[in-house]
Amino acid sequence: MSKKLVALFSACMMFGSFASQASVITYSYADLDGSFDASASLLDYYNSQTATEVSIADFDMEGTFDDSIMNVTFSFDLDTDTSFEIFAGLDAGYGAEIYINNALVLDTTADLWWSKDWTSSDVISFEELLTAGSNTFTIVWAEECCGGLSSIAFSSPLVAGGDFTTLSVSALSELEASSPNSSVAVNAPGTVGILALSLIALVRVRKSIRC
Repeated sequence: MSKKLVALFSACMMFGSFASQASVITYSYADLDGSFDASASLLDYYNSQTATEVSIADFDMEGTFDDSIMNVTFSFDLDTDTSFEIFAGLDAGYGAEIYINNALVLDTTADLWWSKDWTSSDVISFEELLTAGSNTFTIVWAEECCGGLSSIAFSSPLVAGGDFTTLSVSALSELEASSPNSSVAVNAPGTVGILALSLIALVRVRKSIRC
């Protein structure tokens, strides 16, 4: 392959890495140890532990881990203000917290089990008027044993006419698409690595041509 073709290929990879960015939902968990205090901040405890991270396409009937603290985080950009309501059906023996843009908006120490039923009184929810720009949601909960399945959903007039929507990559993408001047602000695994490799390849080709 000629040096010019190599350079062209590298450039295509670099620009393609931006075009292929996709929304992801970050789901992570950490073990509970002797320092865990259910009456204290769950997020502070989570941040003090070494967590295992899982990338998923949606958060629908995902397993909750025994003797663990769980964290679901997702972000998106808005080009306009809009109402947004989050719903969490959790197995959370030690309660749960919801944060919006790093601010605690809901904190419960109740033993939650939604029984895989969105009409359950143990489903927690919070509605907020979000402003244009980047918005980040974090849901943290802890479970002692017998971890069951958990789900998260939301509603917004910008998605499916305000219908109840399961939290998913495609739903976040639809939310982003409803704000034409915004770009997805959630993680895009591999993008940075691809960009770095592309830049390295371009530099090497340039040096080879000079030699």
